[in-house]
Amino acid sequence: MFRWLIVEDDFRFGETLAEALMKHGYEVAITRLGMDAVECIDYNFDGAIVDFNLFDISGDEVIATIKKDYPKLTLGLITGEQEIDLEKLATRCGANFYLRKPFTLSEILNIIEIYDELNIKQEVTNVA
Repeated sequence: MFRWLIVEDDFRFGETLAEALMKHGYEVAITRLGMDAVECIDYNFDGAIVDFNLFDISGDEVIATIKKDYPKLTLGLITGEQEIDLEKLATRCGANFYLRKPFTLSEILNIIEIYDELNIKQEVTNVA
C-alpha cells in the first residue's frame, strides 16, 4: 500500500484526514511544517497532501521544492482560502491535484485511489 505525507497546520484536520486514509489501508505520516516535509519526503513516501497556509512556508513553495527533486511523486494542494485562484496556483507549483476545503473524505480518497492506480500501472510498465 502507498505511503502519504500530510502537511497540515490544523492539527485536528490533519489527524482526521490521516485516520481516514489509514482506515483505507494507507500508511500516513503528518507534519505541521513545510520545511519538515521537504526534509523528510525522501523517506519512501509515494505522495503528499499539502495545505497552502502553513506556519513556516507556503504549501505551493513546499510542492515546488519537492517536485524539483522528486518529479514522480503525487502532490496535492489543499486550502480553505476562497480568494486565491487555486487551479492556477496548483498548476504553477506542479501539484498533481488540488482541493478547496471543505471537501469530503470520499473526494480525497477517490483522487488518491486514482493516482495509486496510475502509479501501479507505471510500476508494471517499468518492470516489463
